[in-house]
Amino acid sequence: MSLDDLITHYGLIALFVGCFFEGETVAIAGGVMAHRHLLVLWQVVVVVVGAAFLADMTAFVVGRRFSDSALVRKVLARPAVARVMTQVEAHPRKLASLFRFIPGMRILGPIALAQSPLPAKVFALHAAVSAMIWGIISTVVGHAVAEVLVRVVGEEKHKILPIAAAILLVGIVAHLVWRRYGKRGRHGG
Repeated sequence: MSLDDLITHYGLIALFVGCFFEGETVAIAGGVMAHRHLLVLWQVVVVVVGAAFLADMTAFVVGRRFSDSALVRKVLARPAVARVMTQVEAHPRKLASLFRFIPGMRILGPIALAQSPLPAKVFALHAAVSAMIWGIISTVVGHAVAEVLVRVVGEEKHKILPIAAAILLVGIVAHLVWRRYGKRGRHGG
């Protein structure tokens, strides 16, 4: 079974899992795969949006259900979270609409919002609209990246997929490095 066959058969499942746990980089990769006709664009958008919404709702429900747990208290005890909680208290609906677009807030945003009196139904509505916009933008960016790659290296799939995979890998590594070391540099620790 070739790489193309694997992507065609299992790509949407992998895309869902990847978008649920990681986010942007995987969604962009889905747009690349749709551009290469390995996946269907509208299906990629639906899967990306669904995974994003489910991830947001899961973080919110876990944050609300386990608000007294040591893990949630540890997350909320961070100094940066105090600033977030001030915004949550002042503008919960605004933050519910925007957290998905703020770096570092994909998990923290729903957990912080779960500590507020914001009703779950209201959060779900804002999260759904936000996930739709985010999913469409991320997938279209991937599609556009693939188009640029085609113009740079040509139409051949055997050239595009390794380059797209390398870009995806670099993006994931950069994201992980930033999460691990970037935060320390800003906070002196």
